[in-house]
Amino acid sequence: YVNEDEQGHNQVNGNSIVRNLHLTMQFPDRLFDGDTVEVRAPEGFPLEDPQRTGVCWDFAFVEQTTVTDTIGVLPNSMVNCSHGLLTIHIREPFPFPRDFDLTISVTTSNPSTTPFVTDNWWRVTHFAAGSPASIQSTHAVEGWPIIPQLRNATVTLVGHLMRATATSSVRVSFISVSRADAVLVEAVEPVGFDFSAAAVYRSAPTAAPRNSLSGVAQ
Repeated sequence: YVNEDEQGHNQVNGNSIVRNLHLTMQFPDRLFDGDTVEVRAPEGFPLEDPQRTGVCWDFAFVEQTTVTDTIGVLPNSMVNCSHGLLTIHIREPFPFPRDFDLTISVTTSNPSTTPFVTDNWWRVTHFAAGSPASIQSTHAVEGWPIIPQLRNATVTLVGHLMRATATSSVRVSFISVSRADAVLVEAVEPVGFDFSAAAVYRSAPTAAPRNSLSGVAQ
């Protein structure tokens, strides 16, 4: 897979949309009329358009150019999605060749945190036509790690001394998405912040689950 954005950066932030995700697969057998290809996303990755039930989110086949020609990719086949499952129903008069790249483009969104190690896999299965359908081949590729994002991060001046050069207090508050053993708060600009007297406390059980850090600034 390739999950880079237009600037070439991997799209790994938690709760962010992953656009133009390219998934490339090859099959040891040809894809015949009546066959089915299933692509199952890791836990928490939707492939279904949030606005249209059963429709894949910005789905498209990506054409592959060879030395001799350009293949129109599965023009008659049908594609549908349900939650994290994408199904391609092969409906072609001629079989799709074996050992040839089949690339699709789709949009999804990252979950808030990396799925559990056994759930963070992209799985592709080729089913032959028939009832019941038989598995021709299958493969799994581990998904990317998610960088959890803090929610509702705020920095507030809470001391009563607010004039320039005065020593006062600031409060850094946020909602954590995942468990952590440490939190790093760095005052980049302007210089002169002193967190040596910082105190950490949690919100009341009845309030929103926020974490706060109070420190001294000048």
